Amino acid sequence: MQNGSVNTCTGNFYDSGGVGGNYGNSENFTFTICPDTAGTFTQVDFTLFNLEGCCDDLLIYNGPNTGSPLMGNAAVGTFTSSDASGCLTFVFTSDLSINRPGWEADISCFVPCTDTITANLDSTNPAASGNGVIEICQGTTVDFVGSGTFSGSSAGAVYDWDFGDGNTASGTNVSHTYNTEGVYIVNLTITNGSCVSTNRINQVVQVSPTPDFTGTAAAADPICLGDSTTITGVVTPQSISANCAPPVVGTTFLPDSSTGVYQTCITVDCYPAAQTMTSVNDLLDVFMNIEHSYLGDINISLTAPNGTTISLHDACCAATKLGTPDENDGTGPGVGWDYSFVEAGSTGVAFDAAPTMANGNGDQAKTPGAYDSDNSFAAFIGTPLNGDWCLTINDNLAADDGYIFNWGVNFDPSIPPQDPNYSHNQTIVSDTWTANQPTGNITGTVGSTITVQPTATGTHCYTFTVVDDFGCSYDEVVCIDVNPSDADAGTNGTVTLCDNSAAIDLITQLGGTPQPGGTWTGPSALTNGDQGTFTPGTNVAGTYTYSVVGATCGSANATVTVTINPAPDAGTNGAITLCDDNAAVDLFNQLGGTPQ
Repeated sequence: MQNGSVNTCTGNFYDSGGVGGNYGNSENFTFTICPDTAGTFTQVDFTLFNLEGCCDDLLIYNGPNTGSPLMGNAAVGTFTSSDASGCLTFVFTSDLSINRPGWEADISCFVPCTDTITANLDSTNPAASGNGVIEICQGTTVDFVGSGTFSGSSAGAVYDWDFGDGNTASGTNVSHTYNTEGVYIVNLTITNGSCVSTNRINQVVQVSPTPDFTGTAAAADPICLGDSTTITGVVTPQSISANCAPPVVGTTFLPDSSTGVYQTCITVDCYPAAQTMTSVNDLLDVFMNIEHSYLGDINISLTAPNGTTISLHDACCAATKLGTPDENDGTGPGVGWDYSFVEAGSTGVAFDAAPTMANGNGDQAKTPGAYDSDNSFAAFIGTPLNGDWCLTINDNLAADDGYIFNWGVNFDPSIPPQDPNYSHNQTIVSDTWTANQPTGNITGTVGSTITVQPTATGTHCYTFTVVDDFGCSYDEVVCIDVNPSDADAGTNGTVTLCDNSAAIDLITQLGGTPQPGGTWTGPSALTNGDQGTFTPGTNVAGTYTYSVVGATCGSANATVTVTINPAPDAGTNGAITLCDDNAAVDLFNQLGGTPQ
C-alpha cells in the first residue's frame, strides 16, 4: 500500500507492513490498480483482512480515482471493477494507535464473457415421473447428471448444483440426500471464466410429507386379561409446496464503516407473472440471523421488485447489540441470533423497543423474536411477487461491525405457484395393522379399526402402517397395558395365627398375584401395598376379614379371614402344700398360666 498507481493483471496487494507485518499508525494512502491488458477489468481477492475495528478503514472505489462510485469497505472476498477503465482505487487510513496485520490479496484481471453456455440435465436416478417430477420418500438419495452446451470452449468449466434445500455440490455427476419433506427446485449453473450459464433447469423434487396420525388410539387402556378393545387408525394426508423465495445462506461480513452498504437479493420466479401483492398479509415476515456490535448505527430496509423500498429499522439511540458479536478483535464472526420483521402494529413492539437479554459477552442484546417493522408493508401492495427482493443494511458509524448469516422473506403459503408441480397434496393408498408381540391377538379388522384381545399380561404394541401415493410408508405405534384379571386375586381363604406369629402376606394365602394398585379393605391397616401384609402382633386376639379388589379389572374381590389366638402361656414355676383331704386344685391356675 502506497500513494500511486499500477497497471498489472498479476501479483499481490498488501498493507504497508507487507507479508507478516502490521501496517503503521497515522497512515493515509490512495492507490489505484488498473489492468495492463485492454478489454479486461481489475479483480482483487482479499484472502486475509484484519484492521482495528473501530478506527482504521480500507475503502474501495469502482474506477480510477476517489471520484468514482464507492463500492464500500474492503473485507475478505473478491472485488471486481465494472468501470470502463477497469480500475479499482483503494484509500487506506489508520489512526494514531493500535495497528494490525492488515491484508493480503491476489491481483488478477477479469475478462468479460463472449460465449454462451446452456446448462443441461441429462438424467436422474430415481428418474422423474411422467409429469417431470422426481417423487421420493424422505431419506432418499438422488443422483444428478448434467452437461453444458458451449458456443466456445468448455475447457475449465465448473458445474455448480443448487439442490433447492440450502445444499450445493460441484461436478457433472452429483448426489444429494433429501431428508426433509417439501418441494425443491434443483438448478445447475455452469461457469467458465467470466461466462455463466443463464438458463434454469428447474428440476422439481417432491419429498413425501409425514402424514398426521392425530386421533390414532385405543378405545380402552389399560384392559384386563381376557378383555378386548378396539384400536382405530386415523391418518390425515399433508400438503407440500415449494419455497418460491429460498433464503440467502452464508457468512457475510458487515464491515465497520460510516458509509458501508450491504445488499443482497432473493430472486423469486415461481409465481404467475401477473401475481402481485394484494394485501399486507401476503408478506408474512422478513427474517435474518445476524450479529452486530451496535444496533444504533444501522438502517435495515427491504426493496421490492418494482423498486419500492421500506425501512424495517431506522438507526436510533439504542446502544445495544444484535446477537453475540466477536469482541476479541471486532472483525471475526460471532454468533447470530434470529430476528424477524412483521407488518407494523402486528406485535405492538418495534425493534427499538424490543427487550434485551445477556448475550454471553457481558453485554445486552435484543432478544430474538418477531418485531414490528418501522413502516407498513402496505407500500408493497401492487408490486409483482416475481423478481428481486433485496435486503439493504447501511452502516452509519465507524466504530462497529457484524455478520449476517442468512436472511429471507416468507410469503403467504396459500398463494399458489405458477407451476402445479411446485405443490403436492398427499394421498393415502393403503393402511394395515400389525401386532408387535405374538400374544397381541388381533381378532378382527373393520376398515382402519382393529379388535384386539391379548393372551398375556404386560404391554402390547400395535403398528399402524400407511402407504402414500409416492410409495412411502409411515408408521404409528399404539401400546396398551394388559393387567391380570380378577381371578388372579385368588380365592377366598382362612388362616389361624397366634398373636406372636410372624407377619404374613394375605395375597399368598389367597393363592393370587398382587395387582398393581389393588385395594385392600378390612378392620385394620395392612402394609406392603398390593401384597397385603398382616402383622398379628399389632392386633388383639380375634377374627379379622379382609377383601382385595383389583385396581383396573372390575369390582369382584376375594376375601381372607384371619383368626388370632393368644399365644400359649405356661406361667411360672410354683409350689403348693395340700392335705389329703383338701379339695382338688387346678395346677395350671397355681402356675398363673393359660391352659394350652
